[in-house]
Amino acid sequence: MKTKDIKLKKPTMFQIIFGALISLFKNEQIKKEVPKIIGEYRLISEIEKDNDFRRFAVGIYENNKREKVFIKTWIGKVRDLSYFSLLNEYLVNDLLYRKISQTTLGDKIKTPQALELIQNKNSASLVFEFIDGKSLDKYPVEYQIETLSVLHNALLEISKTLTANEKKTLTKRTTLFYISSLPFIVFIACIYNPRSVIKILKSIFKSLLSIAELYKSGLVLAHRDFHVDNILLLDNNIYLTDCESMALTSPFYDETLLFLEFQKKEPSIELFKRYEVVIRNSFLKAYISLHSAISFHDDIANRAYYLTQLNQ
Repeated sequence: MKTKDIKLKKPTMFQIIFGALISLFKNEQIKKEVPKIIGEYRLISEIEKDNDFRRFAVGIYENNKREKVFIKTWIGKVRDLSYFSLLNEYLVNDLLYRKISQTTLGDKIKTPQALELIQNKNSASLVFEFIDGKSLDKYPVEYQIETLSVLHNALLEISKTLTANEKKTLTKRTTLFYISSLPFIVFIACIYNPRSVIKILKSIFKSLLSIAELYKSGLVLAHRDFHVDNILLLDNNIYLTDCESMALTSPFYDETLLFLEFQKKEPSIELFKRYEVVIRNSFLKAYISLHSAISFHDDIANRAYYLTQLNQ
């Protein structure tokens, strides 16, 4: 079924929790087979992306008019967290694409337009316009930081223009959500890292002192997956992609991701200060570090890096 044939609503909290539990016990080690035909589109080439190929089958397709599109496909019998993330991405894209187009931000910042969502019995495919851009990770570190800082500030500006009805269409990640989900995150992190249990618990208890500050920070539109390979550059335009995790949450969230993203590249302190890449909330840093360590539980280097951040 295509988008016009179905009524879409943002995922409920129950669906997200259920989906997360399904994902936890799902074997994500097997690469998804990219469909050769999706609706009117036929596969031209597969795309391998380290942070997505285990959860989605992605590729470049074309229709009968030889118009290229990018398609991200979820495949499964039971709807897990990845399915609901894909659904959230479609809903968010519609809002984000429209808000960017209505402001002067659209002269520089863009997002690929989601054209349609095609759902079948055991799959869901999100069709985007194709952007033949260059990934931000191919540029020098200073330009990476500058570009992501520009995008972060742009999302803050868009947040100021959101109406009450628009906010209702967006997923919310409040301080209460982080507190209530913390025991689960800690439990899973300890299972994956039994030798680091004491370090994990000490870090979490210490970070609890900054929860009040997080609660007072309010909610803004945040990407929540700020990584350089999620940004494309083409013709002096910056394209923000992979918005499946976007939500209304603390303004500290993307700042913390920026810090963690570039800390591993060991840039100069002056570079961090110039673009105000700082940690403003220790609880959020601990939470994101643990969550990332779980996400990279089969990647020894990344897992070790995020666990190290707990004590810094």
